[in-house]
Amino acid sequence: MKELLEKSKVDKTRLKSYITQRVAYELSALSEPCYYPSLKKDFFEMLAMCGLTERDVKSHVKKFYAGTKAAGFLLQQDPQRNFLIFMMHYFIHQRDTASFITTMVYTTVREYTNYMSSNLPYCNPAIFSASLDRIARTHLFAREKTVPNALYYLAQELTKRYSTIIAEATPDGIAKFITESRHRVAQSVRGFLRTYYDLSKSGIGYKSPQETETGEEYQYDSMEKGERLVSEITKKITVYREIDRKAIEDSRALTKISTSLATLLINELSDVKYSDNVRSILLFFIKDLKNVKSICGSAYFTYVRDLMATKRTNKTIYFKQQVGELLEKLLDEIGYKNRFNKLSSQTQFLISLFLAYYITMVMRNSIC
Repeated sequence: MKELLEKSKVDKTRLKSYITQRVAYELSALSEPCYYPSLKKDFFEMLAMCGLTERDVKSHVKKFYAGTKAAGFLLQQDPQRNFLIFMMHYFIHQRDTASFITTMVYTTVREYTNYMSSNLPYCNPAIFSASLDRIARTHLFAREKTVPNALYYLAQELTKRYSTIIAEATPDGIAKFITESRHRVAQSVRGFLRTYYDLSKSGIGYKSPQETETGEEYQYDSMEKGERLVSEITKKITVYREIDRKAIEDSRALTKISTSLATLLINELSDVKYSDNVRSILLFFIKDLKNVKSICGSAYFTYVRDLMATKRTNKTIYFKQQVGELLEKLLDEIGYKNRFNKLSSQTQFLISLFLAYYITMVMRNSIC
């Protein structure tokens, strides 16, 4: 470790700022179901801030573990893991405890995303969320309330056990830290995944009044399933203020409205005062659906367009009207109403269609 430290030319201010911003962003994003951070770019960015190359780190790893058992273990040979340990070693010798802990949190986030990406590459957000609600109360994810809180807790525990070992940086000590940090994260994720797979096999649902702790706790109540799903998605959009980035991009691609307008509309939509509007739109959306394929298949796109193209109905309230009513409220709030009125009817329709696609696509992405 000493050789690598001597070879480095660390820009401490930039490195500290970068790792702090990345950890803050990823911990926030990890609150979203099925979110796995993409961290490979960070490795090369931080290498540059330390004046090092990947070859430097690989050379260090080879020399550092030479003659030890860890020399034959792939886990300990990973250059990215060892580079993060180098960063922690550097910060602790700079007496920068805050940056040391931040890098430790980043380490647990990286272990989490690696394990989840390998063991759950195709993740269903609805099942993921239900699994968090269903896991035992003693499970770390449940006890700490959220995944990011759990990873932060693990980082604190690892800091207590290994700060001195990382400062001393002996091959055996570092090898032990790598093994335990991987194991602690994997242990929690495995417990969560068991619940996820159980729900995936039996079918995700909502608890009915007749449920017991030992009974079939995730059976569908067929009469209420649709309304309960609508209620859940409505809360997701307006109460929990979760923004589905994929739904935004897909809806934009279909309607070609500007990124700035799309962002303004969806940010404003994240408010509990629009709950009734969103709920009504979703109830009309599912009212005439025959099965899940109508949402998850290609028929979904035609179905939404048909709902928005309806010009006459013997009902006073219907899907298109509800979308229009909600859009009018949003436009007023973001100060876009006058400009909207000057647009062509085709452009106005596309903006309305964007909103219809986004709201229904949040549901689509949650169940498909």
